[in-house]
Amino acid sequence: MTSADCQQQATIGVVLTGSQKEPLPAKLCDGDEYDLVECSDTVPAAVDLCLVDAATVQTQPEPITDWRTQQSPVFAPIVLLADSSSQTEYDIEPESPIRCDGIIERSAPNATLIRRIESLCQRRTLSQELADTKQLTASIFESSPLAKLIMGADGTIERANVRAGELFATAHTELVGQPYSSDGWITLADGTKRVVENGFPFADVIDTAEPTAEHECTIIRPDEDDVVVSVNAVPIQTDDAAVARVLLTLTDITARRAHANERDRQVDLFRKAQDLANVGAWEYDLRTDDFYWTDEVYQIYGLSTDVEVTREQGIAAYHPADRPTIRDAFERAVDDGESYDLELRLLDDTDTLRWVRTRGEPQFDDTGDVIRVRGTIQDITERRAREGELQQMRNAVDKAPIGIVLSDPTQPDNPLVYVNDGFVEQTGYTRQEATGRNCRFLQGEDTDEETIAELRAAIDASEPASVTIRNYRADGSPFWNHLEIAPVTDESGTVVNYIGFQQDVTARQERQEALKETQQQLELVLSETNTGVWTFQPDSDTVTPVAFPAGLGLADHVSGVDTYLEQIHPADRDALKDSIGSAIDAQESFDVEFRLDTDEYERWLRSHGTVITDPDGTDRVVGITTEITERVHRTTALAKRERLLRELHTATRQYYPLESKQALAEFVIEFLETALDLTYASMKLFDDDTGVLRSVCDSAAFAELPDSLATVAPGENPVWEAYRSGKSHRINTPEFDGVTEEPPVSLSQLVAVPVGDFGVIAVYLPEETAFTNVDIDIVEVVATNAEAVLRGFETAESQAQLADQLSTQRTEIDTLQAVVDTIQAIQDRVSQADSRSELDAAVCEELATPALIDFAWIGRPRATETALTVTALTGDGEQYLDTIRSTHACSLPAHIAATEREPFSSNAISQHVQETDWAKEALSCGYNAVLSVPLVHDDVLYGVLTAYSSHDDGFNEMYTNLLTDAASLLVNYTRVLDQRPLGANQTPTTVTFEVADDSCPLQRLAAATTGEIRLDTLVRATDDMVTVVATITDGDRQAVCDYASTATGIESATPFGTDDSQQLLVELPRPFFATEVEQHGGQLLSAAATPGTTRIQLRITSDVSRRPLFEFVTTKFEEAELTAQAEGRADPVEADTSAIDALTERQREILNAAYYGGYYETPRQVTGEELAASFDISSPAVYNHLQAAQKKILQQTLDDEPAAQRVGLDS
Repeated sequence: MTSADCQQQATIGVVLTGSQKEPLPAKLCDGDEYDLVECSDTVPAAVDLCLVDAATVQTQPEPITDWRTQQSPVFAPIVLLADSSSQTEYDIEPESPIRCDGIIERSAPNATLIRRIESLCQRRTLSQELADTKQLTASIFESSPLAKLIMGADGTIERANVRAGELFATAHTELVGQPYSSDGWITLADGTKRVVENGFPFADVIDTAEPTAEHECTIIRPDEDDVVVSVNAVPIQTDDAAVARVLLTLTDITARRAHANERDRQVDLFRKAQDLANVGAWEYDLRTDDFYWTDEVYQIYGLSTDVEVTREQGIAAYHPADRPTIRDAFERAVDDGESYDLELRLLDDTDTLRWVRTRGEPQFDDTGDVIRVRGTIQDITERRAREGELQQMRNAVDKAPIGIVLSDPTQPDNPLVYVNDGFVEQTGYTRQEATGRNCRFLQGEDTDEETIAELRAAIDASEPASVTIRNYRADGSPFWNHLEIAPVTDESGTVVNYIGFQQDVTARQERQEALKETQQQLELVLSETNTGVWTFQPDSDTVTPVAFPAGLGLADHVSGVDTYLEQIHPADRDALKDSIGSAIDAQESFDVEFRLDTDEYERWLRSHGTVITDPDGTDRVVGITTEITERVHRTTALAKRERLLRELHTATRQYYPLESKQALAEFVIEFLETALDLTYASMKLFDDDTGVLRSVCDSAAFAELPDSLATVAPGENPVWEAYRSGKSHRINTPEFDGVTEEPPVSLSQLVAVPVGDFGVIAVYLPEETAFTNVDIDIVEVVATNAEAVLRGFETAESQAQLADQLSTQRTEIDTLQAVVDTIQAIQDRVSQADSRSELDAAVCEELATPALIDFAWIGRPRATETALTVTALTGDGEQYLDTIRSTHACSLPAHIAATEREPFSSNAISQHVQETDWAKEALSCGYNAVLSVPLVHDDVLYGVLTAYSSHDDGFNEMYTNLLTDAASLLVNYTRVLDQRPLGANQTPTTVTFEVADDSCPLQRLAAATTGEIRLDTLVRATDDMVTVVATITDGDRQAVCDYASTATGIESATPFGTDDSQQLLVELPRPFFATEVEQHGGQLLSAAATPGTTRIQLRITSDVSRRPLFEFVTTKFEEAELTAQAEGRADPVEADTSAIDALTERQREILNAAYYGGYYETPRQVTGEELAASFDISSPAVYNHLQAAQKKILQQTLDDEPAAQRVGLDS
């Protein structure tokens, strides 16, 4: 750099303090060679040189030291500007952080000043260039894709880039500072080693100072694959040519080396393959027309390797018939680029015929033109010969008459790889359907699992097996398959296939199964029929059992003739011997029946057979022995049964018809004695009265037996058990219940046979008496016939009883109809009655209609409930009634019913004569039955209805229901009349009570609010609640409402009407006092409460007893005092309520509330909206109900007005 360049480029930072800022050297201040920058707190990075004074160095060194640190590693000069020559660098403290690179005196010549600064600037420039060069070198070193190491002369790794760390499988920083051993390994900081096989060429470069290229070595990495690297080593020399360091560049050639090794292996393998497989390679170059053969090709052609061949020579060696084929294929490969693979015949140099496989593959240049053809040729003469032999064998296997299969156990699931035509024919599966599958597809639902397991075990053990298994064809039809399998092994003994031979043996298997089934059936038949098979050898006189069931009774082992005959009944042995001997002499069959020699019951056997002459000329007898005991006994019994039945038929025709049970029993006993020779027989019939079986007829000798056998009571007795179960009983040595004395004869058996539900035939058998099943059958036949006769007797009796019952039922129906007519007539008349007297008279008159009622009367209570007044009567009992009422009134049935509130009934008045006097009078008047029914509702007595009858049991259920229903009608219609307006003949009584009891809701409201409250009317009633209108005559309405919201026994109280109104709507739970008064025959007229008492006014008619009502009031309220009682009409004229009756319940409730609430007053005390709110309905609905109610009342009133009045109104 020239001086001018330095001056033009230098930037000088001036860092001066205090008075030292001036003056600067003129050369620096006046010229433009330097760019002066005054600095205070910081020095810009662009500054190339700093001018400082001593004060700045001592007091403000930080900006200068920061600038120098920032410039590192580039040289950053600092110049001290001194005032005089006396001020030197020694004036600066030794501990000063700033090292000055030069001192310039202010008084120094400009040339000196410029030279000094220029020298420092040039030094800085050189330092900058050196730093840039180092940075570039380091960047190239670190970012190189090749691994790089710098090693010192002692082998220490001084630098390593990232790629080097990757090759050594560690961080590159871990390599720095680690030594490289001459043995070829590097020890890392953690103690692990990296071995370098074949080592780095480090020592050679150090020794020769010459670079080394492409040195191959391998880095062994503990946890990763080894790396093959190519190393280039370059020496780094000092000025004196000594090698100070070595730069190693490592290239990863692992893949390349593996590829090369693989290529070499394949080339070697190819060469060996040619030798082993007799394969040669050839190449034809179109550009040079050169034809290249390998040695193997020459060998196949039978030529020496030194013979030069052409394309035509190669083609000409093929068999004349195959030349056109190879020529055409080769030309297409050359001209069209088509590959070929052919098997053709070749004639070698000795005219020996060979089969070869020749292949050709065209090669192309970059333009797609064929430039050469490469190929192979292989001698396949032996293979073709083997294939021919194999094909012959395959044809033989394919056409074999049995199924042959081959499986491959090396494949998953051991599939079939070959099946022959015989398999296809047997199974119906094609080769395509069968191969590739395990042979289990032939199995089905009836394939034996044990057979499958046997096959599987043989295959698992690599052993042959032979089974007969049930398989299924492709169409689902089953067949029996005789299968034999065997493993096929290779030279090493490994199983490579399984061969199977299968044969359809369905016909043979079916024959075997049929034979087995026949044998089983034969064994079953022999066992079930108790039949044995045997042979007799006349030469040896031995009997050999073939199959003898255990129950046949004959020995089942070989025995001599005499031993065999000992088993036969002595009387039948000769017959058996003669029969078999005659058969042998005449060479014919035999058939003989005989008995066994046994102490048991008589057993019969039948032997039949024939004589067989064996091939050696000897005779033997084959026989079958069957037990025929049952048949013989059955035949004997059948004959006996037929005889006895004929005798029974003859006797029946002789003695029938029988006219009584006694005659029937005598016939039965006589027949049993005669036909069965019985001594003790008895026929017992069930006695309905005593519940026992009682003898009707016994054998004459039966008198010898204890009397206790004549009657059989229920219990554990065989005779009774036969009757109970309906089944015959036969008991040996029976125990006769109830027999205390010993019978004179010894009885061994009892036979009891039921005669249906009528009785039992009992037969008592002495010892030594034989009584067979046929005998029992005959007794049962006799019992069955006797049952039929008894049932005929019963049917005749039942018909007579049925006739009586029908007559009785007709009478009852007539009576029932009369009762129904009476009830209907009573209902019709009481519904039209306008008074109690009419009501009572109607009931009494209608009760006189039924035939069983002779006298009826009705009594109504007056002052007391038992003081009954006769209000109506019918019949001729008036004198009787007058008599007993004058003397015995309190004990009359009517008074008893009134007192007890329960009906009094007696169908035998005579039973009461000792108790009361009225019964005598009733009997004197001809009455035998009486019924009194009280007229009661809600415990209020309205009267008593009494009726008398001259008939015994006159008041049965039907007539009791009649009087009860009539009494119910009387009560209901009495209450209806009571709710109507008082008639002219009714005198009401008005009573007043003063009550001081806080259980009264009005009393509690008045007492709690110190007011006076009056009950106006009932406006609404539900099943569990009533709503009334009450008026506060004195007091605060709101106070009453507030108290009612918390009081018990009061649901709620809400204002009703306008704010000035004193009315309330009060909701009270049931029962409501007014309703209870009505239930006791009264009517609530008014109720008003003050804080101390409640005044209640009631009305009761003259025909209702007052006592129940008075008792009710005094019981309900603890302090209730009767203060007034007045008879007579409350009003001169009772209002007509027909108009009110025409209203609906809702219309009546709303009209009542409107009237008592002041809706019709002026001004109105309650509005329509308030009425609607109280009933929880809309205002229009209230208006509609009021208009409908008003219209009905006006219509009823105006329509019923007398004509004269209507005229007056009209006028």
